[in-house]
Amino acid sequence: KDAESFENVGTGRSVTSYFDGEIISRQFPFITGKWDANIETDTNHWSELNVMARFPNYYKDSFDYSQLETCDHVYMRWKEKFLLPDMSKSGDKKPPPGFYYICLQKSTGDLTGYFYNKTSERLQLLELKYEPQVTTAAFQIR
Repeated sequence: KDAESFENVGTGRSVTSYFDGEIISRQFPFITGKWDANIETDTNHWSELNVMARFPNYYKDSFDYSQLETCDHVYMRWKEKFLLPDMSKSGDKKPPPGFYYICLQKSTGDLTGYFYNKTSERLQLLELKYEPQVTTAAFQIR
């Protein structure tokens, strides 16, 4: 579970969004099996994140998830759970009912994802780019 704060552009108010995350593994396989996602949905979204190219048998029960341990990518699903402050009390929208298919590239820190909701348009892109902070170290010896 994690949270992300952002400013609502329309109102200028800061809100915090809480997510449940699943790292793809034996416990949370590539096939979602919930949240209105079917195998076709999974195939379409994971293919956009190049899973099929890297792991052609990812959808099979016999897929060896240990392959992911040495991969430069971490695959996840994120499900937005709620917002703080509770935006529904002020008439604003609650979190959307869908979820994100996510790929984090470990070597760069870049994250790419696609939102899925049964009633939304296909392939809504989420991109987060890692930008290292330039800082100087300062200390004093007494």
